[in-house]
Amino acid sequence: MVIFLQSELDLAIEKYCGDINMRSAEHIGLKDRDMPKPDFIYRSANELDYQDVKKILEEIFELQISEGNYRAYLEDCTKCILVAAAGATVGGCCCFEVVTNPLNNVKTCFIRYLGVLPEYRKYGIASGMLGIVKEFARCSHIKPIELTCADWRTDSHRFYKNNEFTIKKTKIFICEV
Repeated sequence: MVIFLQSELDLAIEKYCGDINMRSAEHIGLKDRDMPKPDFIYRSANELDYQDVKKILEEIFELQISEGNYRAYLEDCTKCILVAAAGATVGGCCCFEVVTNPLNNVKTCFIRYLGVLPEYRKYGIASGMLGIVKEFARCSHIKPIELTCADWRTDSHRFYKNNEFTIKKTKIFICEV
């Protein structure tokens, strides 16, 4: 990952985690039971996290990722992988990228995958990762953050709505070739 994006992500993590440590759960909109597990920290993914990130993407999204593709994602200057880790255990990850529209130079942050393993849910880990992505977008002067979510993931829809996302009235068209 290019140092520019990496440093902005690190700044967002520091700012968000500093904020979350100084505020009460109620003040940042979390219930006490949703506060992040104290032993989890947020950080940028590295090559050593491959097996854990792969497990999360396979379990939650049925997505297969090769080690080469993982490494390429880490090295791409427009993409980031944020992880929530407790020691050597990664319990959640958020893969996102910044895309610039060449016609108007508007930057958009696209969250491709956001997932937390079932045994680590309900501790505010996903909310924390979203908070960091929002802080990253603010630091990087990116206005919209977008994501797609399958129609049947209604719990996820509720989660995103509770975290300030709204549903756009668009349809996605795909042509399999």
